Amino acid sequence: MEKSSSTSFREPENLDSLSKQLKVVKKSYRNGYVPGLNIQGKYLETFGFTKGDMVDVLVSENRILIEKIIEKREL
Repeated sequence: MEKSSSTSFREPENLDSLSKQLKVVKKSYRNGYVPGLNIQGKYLETFGFTKGDMVDVLVSENRILIEKIIEKREL
């Protein structure tokens, strides 16, 4: 696991998790601005996220959890 003070990082070998520091930014919304995050990069594919995937976002005090929605297939 590697932490970085910016939005970039070096990908270690045998990667099973990653800690990444992101900066909360100002995003335009309607006639004003709101806090936002930019989450993008090849590391998302490394961990199984691809275009079109749906995710659950759970927000609580000082914490955001993002999980891919995996639909159970009937056999």
